Amino acid sequence: MKPSARKVWVKKIVAKWRPRLFLGEWHIDIVYAKVQPENSNVYAECKSSSAYLEADIYIYPNFWKMNSDRWEHTLVHEMAHCLTSATSKLLTDALSGTIHPQTSIDFHIEQLTQRIANVAFQQEWPE
Repeated sequence: MKPSARKVWVKKIVAKWRPRLFLGEWHIDIVYAKVQPENSNVYAECKSSSAYLEADIYIYPNFWKMNSDRWEHTLVHEMAHCLTSATSKLLTDALSGTIHPQTSIDFHIEQLTQRIANVAFQQEWPE
């Protein structure tokens, strides 16, 4: 697949899975890395901020070398990091001793509650 066709394919997959993962409010950028990270066989990586609802998904050269039947699953996995980034930050802060317990927990609970409300609201419910 040519590089231009790869970009079109990735854009299509992100558009397909964004509503399925309820990431409509997230700003997701795709970064096509030209160089593989040193000492790494990683295919893709998501760097996300739950505070700002932003994510950069890096696609590394190795991505296109893996079996093509794994491409979509790998992208969905990276997008799912958006859903876990708040928990990751909370746990990282807790382990490093920089957590402000009530403020952090309240923020995390509020984000999680809003995510559940978004999921419920986007469903088709019979009247």
